[in-house]
Amino acid sequence: MILLRSLLHGVLSGIAVFPFATVLILVSPLPHRYPYAVARGWVRLCLWLLDKICGLRYEVSGSENLPDEPCVVYLRHSSVWETLAELEVFPPQTWVLKRELKWIPVFGWALTALRPIAIDRRARG
Repeated sequence: MILLRSLLHGVLSGIAVFPFATVLILVSPLPHRYPYAVARGWVRLCLWLLDKICGLRYEVSGSENLPDEPCVVYLRHSSVWETLAELEVFPPQTWVLKRELKWIPVFGWALTALRPIAIDRRARG
């Protein structure tokens, strides 16, 4: 049953990428807060689906310790969940990511519209 629910969540989240990515790309010429809001909408949908389909709930503690000024947040990425939840938990941000993620059709195009800092992990220098 867990596998079936996980698969259903993955399929629905994947299908939702297309309309959200389209809107995100269309609003990308606007200030960063607009495409970012669209990305957060997709994340909220994914987290809602995780709650309703998989029963995965979460609670954030310690958010009062987040600084008001810009800062660097390092995530270990021990799961895909934290990659999604970071958009919900932290203030608007930009990411440092491997450039290959930008090559994924539709998802990568939307990711590129958010203007991340893409690095080439093979260029070790």
